[in-house]
Amino acid sequence: QEGTIETHVGLNRITFRLVCNKVHPWWPNGEGKAVLYPLQLAIGAQKATKRIGFRTLEVKTEEDAEGGKGMVFSVNGRDIFAKGANWIPLDAFMGRLTRERYDQLLQYAIDANMNMLRVWGGGLYEKEDFYELCDEKGILVWQDCMFSCSMYPSD
Repeated sequence: QEGTIETHVGLNRITFRLVCNKVHPWWPNGEGKAVLYPLQLAIGAQKATKRIGFRTLEVKTEEDAEGGKGMVFSVNGRDIFAKGANWIPLDAFMGRLTRERYDQLLQYAIDANMNMLRVWGGGLYEKEDFYELCDEKGILVWQDCMFSCSMYPSD
């Protein structure tokens, strides 16, 4: 679909609905294919192309028999068993990290039948390559906010 939206000088908030027919859902590793589609946005002479997947993710909590709460992940309406690990910074110098290195390590996660990685809250926000490759490989990302080792206001 193509369309034009008029903007004005200053802050503009734009909301639009994109109708996509006959798309295949994105699935985590072991549940189906991680289908991605190209999306191109253009603002004036600037263009950006990203690959996106269509999915719903739900975290369901229910009381268990012991009086606690259980947690189940549901992707596209189907409950899944999350299999994963904790992801910590790969290198103290982010400039040394390459897309190829991310790809290699994420492939190890796939080979170990993982479908989710938790990005540790005491680390850092990873490069875009990490998130793009996780999407391509069918890896869900549990992204912590980077507050665990920080001084932040409590109010």
